[in-house]
Amino acid sequence: MVGLGGGVFMVPALALFLDVPIHEAIAASLLAVVATSTTATIAYLRDDLANLRLGMTLETTTVTGALIGGLVGALLSRGVLSAVFGGVMMIVSTYLLVRPHTGEPEFAEQEDLGTLGDTYRDRSLGTTVGYKVRWLPLGLGSSLVAGLVSGLLGVGGGFLTVPVMVLGMRVPVRAAVATSSFMIGITAYAGAMVYLARGLIDPVVKHEEDSKCSRRVDCRAASG
Repeated sequence: MVGLGGGVFMVPALALFLDVPIHEAIAASLLAVVATSTTATIAYLRDDLANLRLGMTLETTTVTGALIGGLVGALLSRGVLSAVFGGVMMIVSTYLLVRPHTGEPEFAEQEDLGTLGDTYRDRSLGTTVGYKVRWLPLGLGSSLVAGLVSGLLGVGGGFLTVPVMVLGMRVPVRAAVATSSFMIGITAYAGAMVYLARGLIDPVVKHEEDSKCSRRVDCRAASG
């Protein structure tokens, strides 16, 4: 609904309530964000809300940040990573509580949309909305930070890209949410590949009786 990806809920649920080590919780969250992003993007593309040109342009820096974040996150200790995650979640919570009113979308003529501008049909207004993208360097810089946070903490990065697109780049909120949903799947995939390469993604949910076996040891061989 808001283009966040869901990692802000999944990582705490896995780490705090299910006792999953935070590195593996982040890795699992990144994989799940890929799934949620793909599902949501299908609906947004059907309604022609996602701006693919803008999304792929911003992804040039977001993916770079996700790779760096994944490398750094895999090296940090559990305590440091938990502290960083807690601080970022406080910022996200504050934004969700006090985010400013975005107002009505701006209307632009077709010839004034520029290279990255787009149009979409707003059902609530019953009209077609055209918008021009502004302050692209701001979007690229914030996307780098969003990718870094995504790869580091497994949260998707939408909590940063959506407000920047809406408030800084003047993209209507519907288009910003749809574009963010498209972007976070690519970003999460890049970060997840780093955790996969380091052996931190465990696709198997072990039974309680297998808990004494190491994730890197074949339990059947150990029992035999």
